[in-house]
Amino acid sequence: SDAPRLFFNAKSQSDRISVLPNDEKYLISKEEGVYVYDLAAIKADAGYVHLNSIKASAWNTQINVAEMKLATVEPYKPEAEVEPATYAITIAATENGTVAADVEEAAEGDKVTLTITPAEGYELDQLSVAAGETVVEVAEDNTFTMPAAEVTVTATFKAVSVEPEPVELTYTDLTAAMFFQWSDFTDGEAQAKADCEYVLNEETGQPYGDPSVNNYADLTGYSTLEITVAAGAAAQPRILFNRTISEGQDNEAEESSNLIDMPKFAWSEKYQSVKENEDGSKTYIIDIAQIVADKGFAHLQAIKALGWGNTTIVTDMKLGYVGEQPVTPIPTAIEGVAEGAAVKDGKYFENGQIVIVKNGVKYNVAGQIID
Repeated sequence: SDAPRLFFNAKSQSDRISVLPNDEKYLISKEEGVYVYDLAAIKADAGYVHLNSIKASAWNTQINVAEMKLATVEPYKPEAEVEPATYAITIAATENGTVAADVEEAAEGDKVTLTITPAEGYELDQLSVAAGETVVEVAEDNTFTMPAAEVTVTATFKAVSVEPEPVELTYTDLTAAMFFQWSDFTDGEAQAKADCEYVLNEETGQPYGDPSVNNYADLTGYSTLEITVAAGAAAQPRILFNRTISEGQDNEAEESSNLIDMPKFAWSEKYQSVKENEDGSKTYIIDIAQIVADKGFAHLQAIKALGWGNTTIVTDMKLGYVGEQPVTPIPTAIEGVAEGAAVKDGKYFENGQIVIVKNGVKYNVAGQIID
């Protein structure tokens, strides 16, 4: 019979290896009709050894194969599949919620799913995954593709913002909270009515309050103070609250201020908002409830024009409150007013209201005659 011809690795024409009987590279020996082939050399060159066919070396001839066997230097062991490397997933410590990954470690290219569980009253603020300094993209469904490195998952949670329900305010005239002389700025007793100005719809540098900024109206129980200034008025009102020491002033540092002087410094802006009205006037709204929340009390000293040379036309001043109207401390007697005696021209406090006397006729603050 003819000598054999072997074909290896014939997955493509370019890769095919044909070993003829006279091959000097892969045919080790051919003594006495025994052909020995060097499979190790084929593997060294090609990386693998696939036997495709055994044929006669010449066309139209045949071979008679009596025996075929494989020999190894060591017992043959099929190559095991190599497990891919895996990398750890670390969850950074969190507050107000938890984060968990569906696996503790993963191989490169694996999909990792994160479960985010905020504590009650909180929601996810930020979520990030990083491999060292490299940011790993997190999909909207809280999954990411594992890189060839360990990763750290970091999450922060924030309180769920709840829109407060609108509060229905009841309003009363500012005269419901009278200015009085007090024995102390922050914890005193009303001694007598303070000599204050109260003029609406007229140019004045001192619409209401104590020019000396020593006496005050205790507005602690109210929610808002709303002051409306006429359109085109020369200046917005300057509103002074909570003087705590004699001659106390405010400054750029809130913690060292002894007066709230709106709108002098930026820190006081949190207590004041402005509403534009259809007629061109402006309403300045003072958040008394916030002043009380921050300071523990709300004492109105004065409402002035913004500067010494300015005037302000105030058309309305009112107090807003929730529930029942607060009770403002008032003295048991007011100096200079004797029951039944002739009343001099001036301003007095009667039955909880300011009374203005001119030429023996009594008027309320709106200029209407009182019977």
